[in-house]
Amino acid sequence: MNIMTRTRKFVACIALVAMLPVLSACGGGGGGGDGEAPAPADTGGQSVGDAIVCVFLYILLNGECVPDPNSSPPIEPPPEDDGDTGANPGTWSVGNMSELEPNDTLGNAQPVTFPTLAPLDEYVWVYIKGTLNDQSDVVDSYIMTVASSGDYSLALCHREDRCNLIDVYAEFFRVLDQDGNVLFTSQADELGRNHVHMYMDAGVVYYLTVNAGDTLGVDLDYKLSIRQLEN
Repeated sequence: MNIMTRTRKFVACIALVAMLPVLSACGGGGGGGDGEAPAPADTGGQSVGDAIVCVFLYILLNGECVPDPNSSPPIEPPPEDDGDTGANPGTWSVGNMSELEPNDTLGNAQPVTFPTLAPLDEYVWVYIKGTLNDQSDVVDSYIMTVASSGDYSLALCHREDRCNLIDVYAEFFRVLDQDGNVLFTSQADELGRNHVHMYMDAGVVYYLTVNAGDTLGVDLDYKLSIRQLEN
């Protein structure tokens, strides 16, 4: 209880005690002339004294005539998350492609085909689906250029609806420039894992390689996600 509320209740108590004689007089019916019996009390309504008592009791019990600040309205729950990694059908044009062998060197790197922007779309997103094996298929290579300069998100995921990142010791990926110089690698990157945001220039050639680490000698499917980020 705050100080203001205590003060108001104290004042209300003093005023109520001081007005008790008056309230008692107000409670009885109005008397007639000398020798006349008092008029019967009106039971069909509330007297002025009763109303004043009610007001003071309200102040005494509640402290103030505003909602309790400690009783806040419930917070509206946030909208449900669709669980996706950020795709918005009204913003992105999304495409899918599958790896084509042979594509194990930069010389025979498979071109990445980005989807064509739909009329209402602003950004592109492409998934590349492939398979690696540390015994028989160690590297998949891709070559691409982006149509718009900006930041892009690249992630190496398991092949499922949501992007569940693959362990960097099982598979990793690299981004190389047109001369084959490594610009980024997720190899053994336990902090960044198989995910990076990086700036790419429009019209410039980039190579992407997906490399097998330790797949335990079995085929390990992957999904390489390349997504243009909003400016």
